[in-house]
Amino acid sequence: MTSPGLRISSFLKHAGLLPRSVAAGVMAITVILAGTGVLSAPAHAASSVGNEHTDATLALESPKAAPGATVWAMLTLTPEDGWHTYWRNPGDSGIPTTIKWTLPEGYSAGDIHWPAPSRIPVGPLMNYGYHGAAHLLVPLNVPAAAKPGDTVTLAADARWLVCQEVCVPEEAKLDIPLTIAPASAAAAAHDPATAKRFTAALDKVPGPAPFALRAAVNDKQFALVIGDESRLGVKPAAIKSVAYFPYGDGLIDYAAPQTVEQTDGTLIISTARGYQASPKKADGVIVVNVGRADMKAYAFTAAFTGPMPAGAALGKTSGAGAAGTISNGDEPGGATGGRGSIPLFIALGFAFIGGMILNLMPCVFPVLSLKALSVARQADAHPHEARRDGVLFTAGVVLSFVAAAVVLVALREAGQSAGWGMQLQSPIVVTVLAYVLFLVGLNLSGVYSIDGGAMGVGRSLADRKDAIGSFFTGVLAAVVAAPCTAPFMATAIGFALTQSMTVAVLTFIALGLGFSLPFLLISVTPQVRHLLPRPGAWMVRFKEFLAFPMYAAAAWLIWVLSQQTGSDGVMAALGGAVLLAFAIWLWRAGSGGLTRPLGRGIAVLSVVAALLLAGWQSRNAGNETAPQVAQNARNALYQPYTKARLDAALQKGDGVFVNFTAAWCITCLVNERVALSNPAVVDSFRKHDIVYLKGDWTNQDPEITAMLEKFGRSGVPLYLYYPPGRQSDPVVLPQILTPSEVEKVLNG
Repeated sequence: MTSPGLRISSFLKHAGLLPRSVAAGVMAITVILAGTGVLSAPAHAASSVGNEHTDATLALESPKAAPGATVWAMLTLTPEDGWHTYWRNPGDSGIPTTIKWTLPEGYSAGDIHWPAPSRIPVGPLMNYGYHGAAHLLVPLNVPAAAKPGDTVTLAADARWLVCQEVCVPEEAKLDIPLTIAPASAAAAAHDPATAKRFTAALDKVPGPAPFALRAAVNDKQFALVIGDESRLGVKPAAIKSVAYFPYGDGLIDYAAPQTVEQTDGTLIISTARGYQASPKKADGVIVVNVGRADMKAYAFTAAFTGPMPAGAALGKTSGAGAAGTISNGDEPGGATGGRGSIPLFIALGFAFIGGMILNLMPCVFPVLSLKALSVARQADAHPHEARRDGVLFTAGVVLSFVAAAVVLVALREAGQSAGWGMQLQSPIVVTVLAYVLFLVGLNLSGVYSIDGGAMGVGRSLADRKDAIGSFFTGVLAAVVAAPCTAPFMATAIGFALTQSMTVAVLTFIALGLGFSLPFLLISVTPQVRHLLPRPGAWMVRFKEFLAFPMYAAAAWLIWVLSQQTGSDGVMAALGGAVLLAFAIWLWRAGSGGLTRPLGRGIAVLSVVAALLLAGWQSRNAGNETAPQVAQNARNALYQPYTKARLDAALQKGDGVFVNFTAAWCITCLVNERVALSNPAVVDSFRKHDIVYLKGDWTNQDPEITAMLEKFGRSGVPLYLYYPPGRQSDPVVLPQILTPSEVEKVLNG
């Protein structure tokens, strides 16, 4: 029923063999074709419609109704085996079913009464929905003025998303007749078999909770406290699992395990909290399972009151009689799934490939000058020296990536928001890195030499300095590469940061090996080295020329600093650079006697002063004057991203394009200049009234971090497009944009 191309692409996506952005593109094409009727059967008016993947049926509890009565209508969606539809809150992805009614004058329809959902893991995501037939009940109100004997037509335009390996939007235009009759005749028209089906469907709709609940949160956890577990209607010892399904988005991390504890007659459900900073209510549904055939569901309202309960403990249970952590399974509320569930070998492969591609990303260009100089030196090097330099360069890269993995995972475990490139959110780090690149540029320009002192030192010491130079070139390459995220790499890092420390370190080792592979191959392969030009006088000029990418990189970092701290911070950083250059001059200018230690002492003080300036200017991070804010708002096509602004636009049915970026992300800036600022793309934004939101991650922002994590990313860029009328499951664009690609998505 699904085309072979769609099945192959979706299999590769869920197996981890196709980048999410590419899979999203395939899905977008699928949605477009479905909307034009290529993939879905054309909808027509009837009480039952068969689509490609779902049968839709509209039924009434009785063919007759009395004036002023309420009659139940039931929309039944029956997907083919292995496919599923979605609950009112679809979880990490998906779209809830909607029904638009066309009714005679005076008639009205109530809200959908949803049956209790199941947890549906899809890769690293967790969705809420239904395997098998979903019976959606809607009360229809007949006006008191309706005339007995009249027959009216009740029409429903139903739309839903059905998913397996791919997701396909489907719809059905359904109608059914209803005859108005006196109360006695309407009662006599009830069919026992139909009444039984409606009663069974109503039994699956969560009833009002017979117990009181409250919710609480701390920095990392969400807890739901049931004060009287005896009123669950199930013996506590018999409970196999209890699952919480929130109505609102962002209350919990959908894919995180839900832990259940019973203490002194109180039942506590705890899990990882979501992105909402200040949640107000935790209304939703609780599903209590004793077994596959015995399930109870309760709808409730709950406010955030009181402290976090002492018994709430993520990921563990305590004491006899604890209900335990929700188990894996297909029963409602049974599947826990989990983020980062792609196989480890796939993640390692992604990391390795992403590391190789990282060499081609624009933010790595400055450090490529150092690598190019090292490669040029390899042409006439002794094979042993060449291999040593290649191995030490690789060691510098890999150890730097490992250190990054350890820090990022440790921060995540401590409850902090941490992501790839986050170090450049610190103005101090940006300033110090600008200083380092500036000093490297001065060295390449010949202003000073880090290996030219101490005449008469033997060859072995010089060799040792060369080795150390190779190692720290690798370290610098890894540090400068941090703002970049290459294709394949985002999936691997997103996976690594949700796993154990061991898995994270292995993933980052693979990333470092991929990044250093080209230089390592040149170093250890004589046949490749012999193709390089022989060293000579040209290398002096080449070395001096390569200083300019370093100066350019330092200038770029100062610009990044200007976005974080304003003009005062930039002035402090430039003053620090002058002090560093002055320190180098003093260090080399001393002629002996007392003037030499005095000059070097002043040089050391100058370096200390430069570092103090770096710390001082960081206090201005994120500060922007009111005139600057107003000017930026006037000049910008976009609006600053906030979750509230996104939700408001989606509720209105607007098309929304979200650009998550940062001033230190060169790839992001290139995409904005080449694609998003292209006149044709800007015209498309305006033509389609697209709300363009820009999430600036230059400085730390928890809302943006939460969205990146939701889409399996640990860094920028991330581009999302919500077509008009779609409130979830956006199109995820590739990390490298072209104008034609953006226009195609907007015009789709």
